[in-house]
Amino acid sequence: MAPSKKRSGDKSGPRLLRGWSGKVCIPETTLAGKYKGALLNPSIAGIKHLRTDLQRADDLEKLDLKYRFMNLEEIALLAEGVAGNTGLRSLNVMCGELGDEGAKVLMEAVSTQGLLQDISLASNGVGDEGAEAVADWLRSSGAQRAKHLQLRNNHITAVGAKFLADGMSVCKNLRVMCLSMNQVGDEGVKAFAEALGLGVPLNALELGSNHVTNLGCYHLAEALSTQSRLHRLELRGNQISCEGVEYLADALVANTSLKELDLARNMIRDDCSEAVGQVLLKNTTLQKLSLEDNFITMKSLDEYIKMLRMNDGLRLKELNLDNNELTKKETDQVRVYLRAQDHNLAGGAQQSRRRRQSRGHQSSGSGRQSSGSPSRSGSKLTSRTSQTGSPVRSKLNSQRPSAPHSSSASLALTAAA
Repeated sequence: MAPSKKRSGDKSGPRLLRGWSGKVCIPETTLAGKYKGALLNPSIAGIKHLRTDLQRADDLEKLDLKYRFMNLEEIALLAEGVAGNTGLRSLNVMCGELGDEGAKVLMEAVSTQGLLQDISLASNGVGDEGAEAVADWLRSSGAQRAKHLQLRNNHITAVGAKFLADGMSVCKNLRVMCLSMNQVGDEGVKAFAEALGLGVPLNALELGSNHVTNLGCYHLAEALSTQSRLHRLELRGNQISCEGVEYLADALVANTSLKELDLARNMIRDDCSEAVGQVLLKNTTLQKLSLEDNFITMKSLDEYIKMLRMNDGLRLKELNLDNNELTKKETDQVRVYLRAQDHNLAGGAQQSRRRRQSRGHQSSGSGRQSSGSPSRSGSKLTSRTSQTGSPVRSKLNSQRPSAPHSSSASLALTAAA
């Protein structure tokens, strides 16, 4: 199962691997384009050939082995090949039915290999024991280059989430953690929030369909009010209502890092309009906000548009309100407005660059500088304003819920004057 030879002048990336189905060798032309680096349903003989090739060929950077159910014998063969390879950077074994035992065998090999950056174990029946094996890898020296971890659609609970959060706090290069469609719950979310609060440089955290309630939002709001590196947070398909939205809104009013927030398919109604409105009014970092498939009506839409028009530092490019109690014409109002604002913002930035360039040419031509104008360093110091605003953490502490479904813990967000 040798890699095909590169054509002269081909700079398209790693070599292609032929795949096996039974004893039939699939032509390399079948693997052109989007199938590059993929194996199409290899048999046990194909897995053995793959092990040999991985051990002797170091120019393969990406291996895609998804939709191939493997028993422990086949997983062990793959693990031997991975452990002996020094070129592989990305491994995808999605839908391989690894289970906990298979995940343990494979992650031990990945730790030995020590160069993988992206790994997908999605839809593999991985539970808490498998999650612990992944966490051991994150804590090891073999995960120094880890960047993207995909664990979507498994059986990981709060126990496994705590293992992963602990490993994430050690692995300083990890940027994306995807745990959608598991069962981590509020306790698992708390573990991740605590890791984020310690300054873990994670950029994206996906926790959709994980039985997260308002209590989980409280924990995440604490993290968002303290750490400044998370860019994307996905919470779609959970049990979040107005109370949880208010916790997140309090944090986002002052947060300057989060760019994407996905709250689709929750229990968001018109009673959240004031909280969401405050985010739209005061936040100057958020670029995408999804409230798709909730219970929002025209009453909230009017409030949203009003707040958007009052936000002079608006950076929002997308507000998804599809599949609510709104007509297409009503949701299009927001799209048209944001599109116009984005166009005006781009035009204003271009004009500002032109003005700066023009002033630079005039200054270099005259060689004179106004004695009354401040120096650049002085301008930076005097124009710098405090980012803290109201003490968000103190407000969150005063609002801390006692139980995930406690209606008495719900507090209305105080509107800014």
